[in-house]
Amino acid sequence: MGRLFRYFAYGSNMHPLRLGLRTPSCRALGTASIARHSLRFHKRSDTHGHVSGKCDAFYTGRAGDVIHGVLYEVHVRERRHLDEAEGAGSGYHGVDLSVSLAGEAREAYTFVADADWIDEALLPYDWYVAIVSSGARIHGLPMEYQARLRSIASVPDPDRERAARHFEIARGTGKIRPFFRKPRE
Repeated sequence: MGRLFRYFAYGSNMHPLRLGLRTPSCRALGTASIARHSLRFHKRSDTHGHVSGKCDAFYTGRAGDVIHGVLYEVHVRERRHLDEAEGAGSGYHGVDLSVSLAGEAREAYTFVADADWIDEALLPYDWYVAIVSSGARIHGLPMEYQARLRSIASVPDPDRERAARHFEIARGTGKIRPFFRKPRE
C-alpha cells in the first residue's frame, strides 16, 4: 500500500465514517490515549458566520489528565486532505506526540488548537457532540469517558441542513454519501 502515517483521532475523526470521508485509506489500529492532556471543546470554529466549539487536545501537564481516542493508519498521500479538513494553519496545527496503544508508546500525528483560536465560552453544536460520542461508542472507549462525552453541553446548529447531514454520520446510516462529495484520490 505504500507509505503510511499514524494519526491519533480524539474528536469527530474518531468516527470511522467521518474520517473515512476525509481519508479513505484509514484503518483503525486500536484505542489509544495521551497523558497530561484534557479534552476541551474550546477551539473556535467559524463556519459561515456561526461560531461553535471544536475539540482540542489541551496540554495540562497534570498526571491524572488523559484523552482517549483512536489510533489510525492513513496513507501519506491523504495527509494534505486531512490537514485541509481540519483547517491546519487556520486554528489547528499538526503535531507529533507519543500515544499509548495497548500499553506501548507510539508516535502519532494529531491536531491541537492554536492559542489564539481558544475561547472557553464556546459550546459545540449538538451534531458535533453526537459524532464524537458515537465514535467513542463504536471503538469501545471506557464507559465513564463515553458518559462524559454524552454529557457535554451543546447548542443546536442554526443551519439545520448542515446539522441533518452530520447527524447522519453520527448515526452511521447509509444516507451519508449523497450529502458529501466523493473523497479525492
